[in-house]
Amino acid sequence: TAVRTGGLTVFVCIVAGTFCAAARCTGGVDARLRRELPGLLAHSLIPIVIGYVFAHYLTYLVERGQQTVYTLLGMPDTEVVYVL
Repeated sequence: TAVRTGGLTVFVCIVAGTFCAAARCTGGVDARLRRELPGLLAHSLIPIVIGYVFAHYLTYLVERGQQTVYTLLGMPDTEVVYVL
């Protein structure tokens, strides 16, 4: 829904703003480099995002992944094993 999409967008903006503010508060560098730090450090968020998705959606991936494979192989009525 629009409310959930808006809420997710607000949350992403809050995380991005917090990350940029924290990166710019880094000491020991000049002002020019401090402005560039958020862009230079953005790639460091990727492992965190991957870990989050893996931890929270592993069960969904296993269950739906099996159903998808069975359907692609022409066996949509095959029983899916829901045990990890």
